[in-house]
Amino acid sequence: KGMTIEDRRIYIIEGLVNIGPKKAMLLIEKFETPYNVLKAIKKTNITFTRTGNPKGIEGPLEGLTGFGWKFVQKNKEILFSK
Repeated sequence: KGMTIEDRRIYIIEGLVNIGPKKAMLLIEKFETPYNVLKAIKKTNITFTRTGNPKGIEGPLEGLTGFGWKFVQKNKEILFSK
C-alpha cells in the first residue's frame, strides 16, 4: 500500500537473482516495464570462447554495468527453463 507504480515495478524486478534496489532501478529506467526487462533477459545471449567457456553477453543487456553472463544464465534458468 502506498507504493507508486515505479516502486512496484522496481519491487518486481528485485525478485530476480542478484538484483538489489539500485540494479532494479537501473533496469526499469532503461527498459521501463518489468515485462520489457524480462524480454531483455530472454533476448540476451551468452558468448563463449573457442574452448567453450562463457566470456560475455550480446543483446539488450550488453554494456550495462553489473550485468554479465552469470546474471543472464541464472535468471534465464529460473524464468524460462522447465
